Amino acid sequence: MNEDRTNEECQRLANIYETAIKNNINVPRIYKNNNQLMLKINKKDTTLRIILMEYIKGTNMYELGRNLTLEEIRQVAIQAANINKIDFKVAPYYDEWTITHFKTEYDKKSDLICEEDKEIVDRCYKEFVKIDLEDLPKAYIHGDIMNANLIKGEEKIWLIDFSALSYLPRIIELVVMAYGICIYDNREESIKRINYLLNTYNKENKITKKELEQFNTILNAMGAMSIMQASYIKKNSGNFEENQYWIDKGKETINLSLKKEEIIINKK
Repeated sequence: MNEDRTNEECQRLANIYETAIKNNINVPRIYKNNNQLMLKINKKDTTLRIILMEYIKGTNMYELGRNLTLEEIRQVAIQAANINKIDFKVAPYYDEWTITHFKTEYDKKSDLICEEDKEIVDRCYKEFVKIDLEDLPKAYIHGDIMNANLIKGEEKIWLIDFSALSYLPRIIELVVMAYGICIYDNREESIKRINYLLNTYNKENKITKKELEQFNTILNAMGAMSIMQASYIKKNSGNFEENQYWIDKGKETINLSLKKEEIIINKK
């Protein structure tokens, strides 16, 4: 675990993994030491905090360098729906990239990003702040289901990195998944994949009318949040390759210009 994390944060993550495992989520199991989920090893002037997990034979979906198949999207959507049914009972965690913190992060960083990115961010932000997130159903959500946090195993897809898990509007989970595993340069295919994701999830957890009405706006806000955070780092810390990836990804999402009538949920 990163040295910047407190012991409480490390134990929080270990508890989340244990709860996910007990509820049959596709998460690598944890090896305990003296019945403890987290190992502590004293080394010189520091203490290493370690969560020792089962080795999964597979490949990270981001490293595979391809889009998920519909079958893979189906598996991921079902896992997300099952996660959202669990009462994890953990303290909230502040993740700068989580869309519920758009206003806070915008107030701090919008004037410190690259000028060419600011217009896009401002436009999406003005629409986002009109939404009352408290009026939408909440659940514990993974909050970061993207290619990099999925491992393609021999028989199933495994989920990793539950650091951002919090009790938030459920729509955030759907938007993050759509953003992270459904959108690429083919508009028609992207919309097809988003609809497949939502319909698969809807069979497990019914999506409300209010959630569907706000989906497009929150998806655009997700793209804008990525642009803003990456642009802020680019301008103030250096133009790393990963930053440009998230800027391009955010613009690609917003340029999708998804319309409400293009989201079709099968009512059967």
